[in-house]
Amino acid sequence: MKHKKPKRKHPPLALFFLLGLGGVATLLFLFLILHSLFETPPPPPLPPPTPQVLQQPALSITRNEELLLRLEEMIGQQQQQMNAQQALDANDTNGTSYAELTPKTEVIIAPKEPPRHTPVAPKEWTKKPKLAIIMDDIGYLWQAKELLELGFKVTPSVFPQSAKTPDTPKIASLLPFYMIHIPLEAIEFYQKGQEWFFVHDTPEALEQKFQKIVRDFPTMKYLNNHTGSKFTADIPAMRRLYELIGSRGFVFVDSRTTAESKAPVVAKERKKPLLSRDVFLDNSRDESAIRRQIIEAVGIAKKRGYAVAIGHPHPETFRALKGAKQLFDGVDLVYVDEIYKALSFKE
Repeated sequence: MKHKKPKRKHPPLALFFLLGLGGVATLLFLFLILHSLFETPPPPPLPPPTPQVLQQPALSITRNEELLLRLEEMIGQQQQQMNAQQALDANDTNGTSYAELTPKTEVIIAPKEPPRHTPVAPKEWTKKPKLAIIMDDIGYLWQAKELLELGFKVTPSVFPQSAKTPDTPKIASLLPFYMIHIPLEAIEFYQKGQEWFFVHDTPEALEQKFQKIVRDFPTMKYLNNHTGSKFTADIPAMRRLYELIGSRGFVFVDSRTTAESKAPVVAKERKKPLLSRDVFLDNSRDESAIRRQIIEAVGIAKKRGYAVAIGHPHPETFRALKGAKQLFDGVDLVYVDEIYKALSFKE
């Protein structure tokens, strides 16, 4: 008789499950202990924000105000030069001071009729005519400051650099727009200290003189004549001048210091529009007379669409202009280039 082996009893599955849970719990417990030992402590709480004091915004200044500030700084540096210049003027054998750069013999009123060809203004300018006021003889920083303090557009015509006006390139670099006041030979006037352009100058001599101006004023584009009653009345001389400036794209504005100016003739030959002075503001340095000239210039602008007036940096002229803002009602005060660029040539 065979004996049967007793069956091996296996532990119940529930026991395995409990052991597994116990192992997992043990591992989790160990992990938590190790994590707590090596965990990086949390950063301390941030302090409460400090109340910010609001900064007042910096006051913005206009470009014009910025230029005035710079000019004021430079004027102090120029004071000694001005004192020295006044001493030189006092000893000038011609007896001509800087304040009298434009002599009465050169202030010749041109005829009322227009030049031989008249630039045509855009039709819309009849509704809002343009007036350009040129301030000749700008040579000192204080004059540029007075000009900017007017608060409206006036075209400064700056002397080339010379012994009398050493700071004009610096002045031009500060101005929003300028032109060059080129000394041309006159009939009865000559002033020491300037580089003059003479009727008898050869093209080579004119080129040499002009090259220096171009180097000193690299952004120049427009120029008008200082005196020039002899030079502008001479056709060959004006042709040489136009050839000199025309090849570089420069523009000549005729101050019309003589009724015999040949600038209209030469401009017509080149089929270029020509801007000419319509009114001198300060032939008389009486403020009432200057105001009357301003009214005349405004009247020409309203009739033709534009006008060009020329004044000089006399105290009376600045005072008259400061008090003339109401006289400019109905016209736009513009720089010379704003008129020239809009004109067209008419045969």
